[in-house]
Amino acid sequence: MCMSLRNGNESYISCTGLKLFIPDLHYYLAQQIHPVVSRLCTPIEETDAVRLAEALECRISRECCGPAFPIVTIRGFFVLGMDASSYRRSAAARASDNAAVEDEWAWNGPVTYDHCESLSFVCPGQGCGNVLNIRKAIENEESGLRLSLDTCEKCNVELSQYSAYICNRLSLTLRDYVMKHLMAPFKCDDPVCEFSTRTHLLRWSREGLECPKCSGGVLRKEYSAKDLFDQQMFLKQVVDVHTALEELKPEQRRILQSKPNFPAVMSLYNELSALITRYLDKNAYSKVDLAFIFAPMLKIE
Repeated sequence: MCMSLRNGNESYISCTGLKLFIPDLHYYLAQQIHPVVSRLCTPIEETDAVRLAEALECRISRECCGPAFPIVTIRGFFVLGMDASSYRRSAAARASDNAAVEDEWAWNGPVTYDHCESLSFVCPGQGCGNVLNIRKAIENEESGLRLSLDTCEKCNVELSQYSAYICNRLSLTLRDYVMKHLMAPFKCDDPVCEFSTRTHLLRWSREGLECPKCSGGVLRKEYSAKDLFDQQMFLKQVVDVHTALEELKPEQRRILQSKPNFPAVMSLYNELSALITRYLDKNAYSKVDLAFIFAPMLKIE
């Protein structure tokens, strides 16, 4: 009966008096599913047991057993003895990088890029000097819709004539974002510690680089790989004129396509999009290498 209460619960059918045994899904989820998934996903960057537990509707409680023996509740089922230090580091990481907001974007609606910088460059027109900050492929102005890379709003010069200049400016901008990530200092994700260093230390834990100053923190890039990926994805969205045109009404689309310089402007958008795609293809943030996941299970002879 002890194992019955642990592995399942008893249910009765009143009409027949038949006694049925129903497996306790909460127990198997807590004791078998979560530990296995956690071990498999450990090598994935910025993924840890806490986030996986939260995906399974978990929460952490230490009121009963203290910090050495945390209680993890999975859909109402209590599990004892999980790694307290791992959860402490992960909780600090979640507080530092706003993981809850990121999860809400990922699962509850379209991704927003309000935290990303605009596509910005100085107008190449003679003596203009206007700085163009572009956040949409198609702008909605009082006079109507217009392609954001059609003309400068100050001097009205056609930007498609300077496609080489604009592509060069975008290439330099993308390179600067990559360097910003590579040169970004490491910062402890524990809000109490906030230790910062540019030295790449070699004290590893399951969550990442251990903080040398405090006992439970993890060193993370201040400009993270996700920040770089979001910035590149935002610029990709800015120049995705084909998707923007599909969202317009047929009449609005015909008005834009009837302009004489429409083919030249579309060619500029395509060049910029291809340039950003090359940088995104080199960004490993959105890719999961299965060989890397199963590498800890392989024995090296």
